[in-house]
Amino acid sequence: MTLSFRRTVATVAVTVASLAALAAAPASATPSAPAGLGPIRNISGSVDNTGGAITELAAADPAGNRLTNTTFTTVFSGGMTGTGIHSFIDSVRPDNSAVSTGMARFTGAVEGRTGTFQLQSQATTSTVGSITAYWCIIGSSATGQLAGITGCGTVKHVAGLHAEYTLTYRLPRH
Repeated sequence: MTLSFRRTVATVAVTVASLAALAAAPASATPSAPAGLGPIRNISGSVDNTGGAITELAAADPAGNRLTNTTFTTVFSGGMTGTGIHSFIDSVRPDNSAVSTGMARFTGAVEGRTGTFQLQSQATTSTVGSITAYWCIIGSSATGQLAGITGCGTVKHVAGLHAEYTLTYRLPRH
């Protein structure tokens, strides 16, 4: 597996891991939902990287640390069906482990309700390319039938360009 592929997969995993952290948070740690929101829902599925690129933003510093921008596209299946476009800034250590922060846009459906939303992610990549990500939907970014959605989830790298995600979310009542 190439370094760029591992980093791209790691970034996706970090995004998913971010959502999982929110899902795992005790109810007391999350703000109470405004009136009119439906029940808390938990979904999961697969996310596959369909291509991307890594751009060096800065040459390695004297310690060997680099800054890169990883961009890639994904396809979601399971409770979320659709596509994603992602951009992450990565702090890559000499051993190829990394810490990343990024933004993405999801276009598709969440349990049959269609629209788009943007999300913010934090990820880590191990020295062997294993990625874990945590992500949250950016407030007021959703459109269509997803307008008003709130939630967070996780992404964990499985193998190759494949990862698994979780999402804990709420939507306004119809």
